[in-house]
Amino acid sequence: MKIITKSAYFTLFSILTGCTQAHHPHHEASRPLASFPSRAELAAAPEKPLPESVFVDHATRVERWDIDPASLPAADAKPDARMVGAIQSLFGDKTTASPALVCAARELGQLQLTKGGAPTEGMRRYMAGRCGATLPSVTYASREFPVPEKVSDKQLWQEVIEKPKKKAPNSEVAMQAGVAIVRLKDRAVVSMVVGRTTAALEPLAPVKAGVNEVLLRGAVSGPSELVYGIINQGAHGFAPCVPAEPVEPPRFSLRCPMAEGDESAWVDVMSRAPQKIMSRAVLSVMARREGAKAPYVSAVTEIHPTGNFAKDLLAHLNAARVRGQLAPLALSTEQSAINQRLAGSILGADEGDNAERLTLGLMAGWEVQGMVRRGDLLTLIASSTAEPGAWLTEALDQPISRSILLQPDRRVVAIGAASPSPQLGVGAVISTYALFEGNDHEAEVIQVLRQLNKARSKRGLRPVKLAAELFPMKAAASRIFQGKQGASEAISEGLDESSQQSGTSLQAAYFEAIDLEALDFPAALETTPHSRVSITVTHYRPAGAAWGQYVIVIVPLPRVNEESAQLDLPHRG
Repeated sequence: MKIITKSAYFTLFSILTGCTQAHHPHHEASRPLASFPSRAELAAAPEKPLPESVFVDHATRVERWDIDPASLPAADAKPDARMVGAIQSLFGDKTTASPALVCAARELGQLQLTKGGAPTEGMRRYMAGRCGATLPSVTYASREFPVPEKVSDKQLWQEVIEKPKKKAPNSEVAMQAGVAIVRLKDRAVVSMVVGRTTAALEPLAPVKAGVNEVLLRGAVSGPSELVYGIINQGAHGFAPCVPAEPVEPPRFSLRCPMAEGDESAWVDVMSRAPQKIMSRAVLSVMARREGAKAPYVSAVTEIHPTGNFAKDLLAHLNAARVRGQLAPLALSTEQSAINQRLAGSILGADEGDNAERLTLGLMAGWEVQGMVRRGDLLTLIASSTAEPGAWLTEALDQPISRSILLQPDRRVVAIGAASPSPQLGVGAVISTYALFEGNDHEAEVIQVLRQLNKARSKRGLRPVKLAAELFPMKAAASRIFQGKQGASEAISEGLDESSQQSGTSLQAAYFEAIDLEALDFPAALETTPHSRVSITVTHYRPAGAAWGQYVIVIVPLPRVNEESAQLDLPHRG
């Protein structure tokens, strides 16, 4: 993914090679469900320097910025005809004039005039969001010039905006933009903010007192097979949004839990298009309570620097995790070396480059010690600073970044950084990994049962109950975990032995998966007439795979007084 602010997020939702694999009676060799570039492909990728052009020129950092709530446009505000004409003249007929981006252009221009520099990536995001824009990324352009104080605002607008008659070429994609002229004594700045329209969102009013949720309804602009949201909670927390209504992508209806003490909270809405590898941000929303001032505040916890970006960033990150009562991460030096070598290639890539393949290669975690269960990756560029603490502060302002860096189940991190000079800033490529730890999968068994009963509920059927695990299936799972026997063969033997011991011809559904929240149950299992099921879960790593994967076996158990029914399940005994 490539967005203007040079921050990107790559998550487990991105892996499209198949989250679930159902098996059939013959003893077929299992294949890796998550397909990644190989070690050899990563080794052959050239190392590239990070170009200076990715950083904001003459960026300035501020500790605090306030926007007067009275100056904010209403959620349903419409642009005036003069602004509509100016935007279409500057950007083309497919670009919509946005009152929110006009507000952002005004604030960004004021910052440039009063602080003497361009806004950083974080300030651009804040000002757009605070003004009510919901674009996932915006770009900012400006021109500062002297102007006599006797020249009126109307004259200046006509001379700078309306008089030039050069028509902009029509964009191939829908855009939103805002323009403002800001003056300070005998200086003026004409500032423009523009971004690509990636989703439509119903007008969002401030959150009322006593309400602790944000309701987002809308539709992704392009094809989508998955839409999900994440909201910030407190200083370091985050929570997933949940479906508010049963709608299908590209439409979405999300209910996002806002922490009680938060005056404002960022919400990221992500989408994955069909047949695409990566999910990407389509909305970035600043939700706020009625009357909240929601200023921009940049606070960095000081940690004694060592001069090593990776080690210093790890110290800041683990300090944040400890404050959130999370386990600290261990740095994989071997994987970090790969991240470091490819950081420039990924951070400086343009659309169509090989960055997506390289990103998947880093998510694989080939050099991570232990069996990887899942991996996510974050890239972000921070202009005008090379301080790890400042980079992390900017990253943790975004919900999707928190979900990668502050996820409770993460154990390992790899860090790569690139910078042409400390004055320009620094870009970092951070990957985090969860590992399979032991073979106790009681929690996963409950998770599978919950997913099965959720599928049955959609069919109007009663939930099934969990029976004790069949001992032969438990023994088969142990052989799979220890690598003593292939999954299909071990399960077939375990099912045969279970049938012999019970005196009943048992049937089973057998899956392999990397995501237990995305299981695709066969219809015969969802509609089984039996009231009890035995569930076995284990894991292993197929030959040639980067990640381990789950093995799930579900055996419907007829009661003694129930008539045995024939089920068309993927695996029979």
